[in-house]
Amino acid sequence: MENIKYTTDGKKVVVIGDLNQTEKIVQEIFVTNNGDEIPSGERFVVKSLLDEPAKSWKELKLEQIEKDYDTKIDEWEFKIGNINKEKDRQYKLLESEVKWLKNVAKQPLEQQVKDVINNLVIFISDKPKWVFISGWDWDIHELNKELKLDDYGDIRFRLLSLYGDTEGNITWNTNSWGDGSGSDSYNLLFFDDYNKAISHAQTYLDNIKKYRDDDIEKAKRLGLKLDSEKLNAKKLEDKKYIENRINEINKEMLKYKKELSDLENN
Repeated sequence: MENIKYTTDGKKVVVIGDLNQTEKIVQEIFVTNNGDEIPSGERFVVKSLLDEPAKSWKELKLEQIEKDYDTKIDEWEFKIGNINKEKDRQYKLLESEVKWLKNVAKQPLEQQVKDVINNLVIFISDKPKWVFISGWDWDIHELNKELKLDDYGDIRFRLLSLYGDTEGNITWNTNSWGDGSGSDSYNLLFFDDYNKAISHAQTYLDNIKKYRDDDIEKAKRLGLKLDSEKLNAKKLEDKKYIENRINEINKEMLKYKKELSDLENN
């Protein structure tokens, strides 16, 4: 198809011929369902033709407005989303604070406050004292200048802090490192009687669902009673681990023997 032009209103046409020096006879091109372009319809006369399709100022302006609208709406939806997230966060924070206040007002918390104050009294007293430390690990130590809670230096409870949660629970904790960094890894309970500390350690051990090697070692060192069922479960787990390691090592041995045999036979 030759001599293709475009009218000022955007129609694609084929030029049939000249009507006169200023006007041309054209026929509009349509597209079939198969995508073929064919001249169809009545012929008509036009004065102006373009080599390329052109858009009017109005069409271009509308496109720019639509583009700006799409950009702005995405921007505002993003801002609105952030505002809603912050609103939800503030609501949850307020809800937690209200919950905390409600729990603080409950009578059972009175005993917790007494326990915390009693712990502080024991801590600052000049009497012999022991501390039960729990967190990722647990143990009992006599509280003295030699007590260390990390691998880098002597904390000596310089950063002893009172922690609380939304359930109204309050406990003494110390940070992982002496400069205050690290999480509040250690929960502390102070005792002015060694037997009381041991009794608390026994309760703590009884609540452990699954023994680790450290739990068993500490229990034996402190003279605590181990649960026979949990102890048997730990032994079975260790046995299974050892058997699996033996199987893995045997497989490795067979592999190395084969490699050695291949080397000797080549």
